[in-house]
Amino acid sequence: MNEYLKLKESIGEVEKKINLTFENKDLLLLSFVHRSFFNENKKVIQEHNERLEFLGDAALSLVVDRKSTRLNSSHTDISR
Repeated sequence: MNEYLKLKESIGEVEKKINLTFENKDLLLLSFVHRSFFNENKKVIQEHNERLEFLGDAALSLVVDRKSTRLNSSHTDISR
Protein backbone atom coordinates (compact mmCIF):
# COMPACT_ATOMS: atom_id res chain seq x y z
CA MET A 1 0.00 0.00 0.00
CA ASN A 2 1.18 3.51 -0.81
CA GLU A 3 2.71 5.43 2.14
CA TYR A 4 0.33 8.34 1.53
CA LEU A 5 -2.71 6.09 1.78
CA LYS A 6 -1.32 4.55 4.97
CA LEU A 7 -0.95 8.01 6.48
CA LYS A 8 -4.43 8.99 5.34
CA GLU A 9 -5.88 5.96 7.10
CA SER A 10 -3.96 6.69 10.31
CA ILE A 11 -4.61 10.45 10.52
CA GLY A 12 -6.76 9.87 13.63
CA GLU A 13 -3.75 8.32 15.37
CA VAL A 14 -1.68 11.40 14.47
CA GLU A 15 -4.33 13.64 16.06
CA LYS A 16 -4.35 11.55 19.22
CA LYS A 17 -0.56 11.60 19.43
CA ILE A 18 -0.37 15.42 19.20
CA ASN A 19 -3.54 15.83 21.28
CA LEU A 20 -5.30 18.02 18.69
CA THR A 21 -8.36 17.49 16.53
CA PHE A 22 -8.36 19.09 13.10
CA GLU A 23 -11.57 20.25 11.48
CA ASN A 24 -10.00 19.85 8.05
CA LYS A 25 -8.15 16.53 8.03
CA ASP A 26 -6.96 17.15 4.46
CA LEU A 27 -4.85 20.11 5.62
CA LEU A 28 -3.21 17.97 8.30
CA LEU A 29 -2.52 15.28 5.74
CA LEU A 30 -1.16 17.85 3.28
CA SER A 31 1.28 19.14 5.91
CA PHE A 32 3.14 15.82 5.67
CA VAL A 33 3.57 15.85 1.87
CA HIS A 34 7.02 17.08 0.84
CA ARG A 35 7.59 18.14 -2.78
CA SER A 36 9.93 15.20 -3.46
CA PHE A 37 7.30 12.73 -2.21
CA PHE A 38 4.66 14.52 -4.29
CA ASN A 39 6.81 14.26 -7.42
CA GLU A 40 7.05 10.50 -6.96
CA ASN A 41 3.31 10.04 -6.24
CA LYS A 42 1.47 12.45 -8.54
CA LYS A 43 -1.15 9.84 -9.40
CA VAL A 44 -2.30 9.71 -5.76
CA ILE A 45 -1.54 13.21 -4.44
CA GLN A 46 -2.86 16.52 -5.78
CA GLU A 47 -0.42 18.97 -4.13
CA HIS A 48 2.48 19.30 -1.68
CA ASN A 49 3.00 21.24 1.54
CA GLU A 50 5.17 24.07 0.21
CA ARG A 51 2.33 26.61 0.31
CA LEU A 52 1.58 25.69 3.94
CA GLU A 53 5.27 25.80 4.78
CA PHE A 54 5.58 29.30 3.33
CA LEU A 55 2.53 30.47 5.29
CA GLY A 56 3.86 28.92 8.51
CA ASP A 57 7.26 30.55 8.04
CA ALA A 58 5.61 33.94 7.48
CA ALA A 59 3.42 33.57 10.58
CA LEU A 60 6.40 32.52 12.69
CA SER A 61 8.45 35.47 11.40
CA LEU A 62 5.63 37.85 12.33
CA VAL A 63 5.44 36.50 15.88
CA VAL A 64 9.23 36.62 16.37
CA ASP A 65 9.47 40.14 14.92
CA ARG A 66 6.72 41.46 17.19
CA LYS A 67 8.23 39.83 20.26
CA SER A 68 11.68 41.15 19.37
CA THR A 69 10.31 44.67 18.83
CA ARG A 70 8.57 44.63 22.22
CA LEU A 71 11.70 43.40 23.99
CA ASN A 72 13.99 45.89 22.27
CA SER A 73 11.69 48.89 22.76
CA SER A 74 11.89 48.46 26.53
CA HIS A 75 15.69 48.92 26.50
CA THR A 76 17.40 52.28 26.16
CA ASP A 77 19.46 52.71 23.02
CA ILE A 78 23.03 53.37 24.20
CA SER A 79 24.53 53.68 20.71
CA ARG A 80 23.65 57.38 20.41
